[in-house]
Amino acid sequence: GLSLLLHTLDDHLSDKEIPLNHTMLIYRTALWNDLLHHIDSLKKILNISTDILDKYIDRYSHGTSMHDDATSLGEYFHSFQLTMKMVCIAPHLILHANNLHKEDIKNILDSLYSFGLAWRIVDDIEDLKDDIENKKLTAPYFLLSKNIQATWINNNDSIALTEEILNTNVPKELQDYILVLSTFAINIANEYNLYDLAEEYSCFIKEV
Repeated sequence: GLSLLLHTLDDHLSDKEIPLNHTMLIYRTALWNDLLHHIDSLKKILNISTDILDKYIDRYSHGTSMHDDATSLGEYFHSFQLTMKMVCIAPHLILHANNLHKEDIKNILDSLYSFGLAWRIVDDIEDLKDDIENKKLTAPYFLLSKNIQATWINNNDSIALTEEILNTNVPKELQDYILVLSTFAINIANEYNLYDLAEEYSCFIKEV
């Protein structure tokens, strides 16, 4: 829960949707300290010693910093998957403690990353109008023609542009991404007998 909260908070801070002030910095620091404390406690409970945390924090920070510099859909997806590292720390530690092979751990975590990316695309579609108003470049932007991309950056009428984009093939292309990513996540979860997780993924697809 803390990792998801931090992920969302940092996303809004980087987008300037939440003002970065002294109070917010104190709050963010407190959340980080709390998260690190819980992760340390989990490591003791599982009786494991690993440097996974440092690697994940480095990748998370890199993903957060490169998010606004993405120049293609692939770069945009990659930056988000790096920030997903924070959400996957606890699952990785638990899988590591169960002595699974590295390939199995990677496969299960890949299912989490795929689902997270599908969720992000859904969020981008739902926030289309707000993102245009804030000139925030998200998944739909990278599938648009150069002319419409320029309008996104220089727009004065977010409602008209939102309607124009919804009438292109972009929503269908994004829906295809969501289906492929979610299906991959479901298949991996089922392969490893994580049936409850697979059901959660399936419910997500039905609601989209």
